[in-house]
Amino acid sequence: MRILFSSDFHASAPAVSLFADALAMGPFDAGIIAGDILDDFWVPDGSAGGIEEVERQFKEILSAGGKPVYVIPGNHDPTAWEDFGNVINIHGRRLELDGYSFVGYRWTTLERSEEEQKKELRGYDALMDRKTILVTHEPPFGKLDLTGYDSLHHGSKAIAHFAWRNRPRFHLFGHVHGGFGVRWRAVNGSYPNSRSFYDIDLAEGMAHAIPAEVAMEDTAEV
Repeated sequence: MRILFSSDFHASAPAVSLFADALAMGPFDAGIIAGDILDDFWVPDGSAGGIEEVERQFKEILSAGGKPVYVIPGNHDPTAWEDFGNVINIHGRRLELDGYSFVGYRWTTLERSEEEQKKELRGYDALMDRKTILVTHEPPFGKLDLTGYDSLHHGSKAIAHFAWRNRPRFHLFGHVHGGFGVRWRAVNGSYPNSRSFYDIDLAEGMAHAIPAEVAMEDTAEV
């Protein structure tokens, strides 16, 4: 099973369209977006009706290819991101597809303290197994969580302990744009700095970055 993964589009309609086209045209079974699809109350030029209308438009674009798209909101997503056809919000849920499960957790330490995250995530243990793809917005502390502007880690220790305790098949996240990359089965898919998506083969345990403009060609290497 192959998935197309990205994060942090920050209301970029071209990025959403590129992702939707790559998902529809490429050899992918599902798409995953790990939050910050919108950008608080900023509305792109040419859009009318406010941020809720932008959300609706993005959902229509993402759903057009007919493949499942699993999303979680991020700290810049002010709307509910309720399910829309095959675009499904997996925050706090476990969904299964082709023998794998997908579990999402949206909150970062900007909205929840480490202790609050730790308490909430205890309730997620029952959702997890070794074939689970964990999707969080915030990185785990110490993995792909450096901004490039300072030497501080910007990930969550609570999320790191949760991932260590449950050992998901993959842990996918974004939030820290400078951390784009792969470290074993942890993948930071932040789009803004990289302008790339990730092609992830769940069976083989491999993740390859591919430039967004040619993602559907499935020919680029890491």
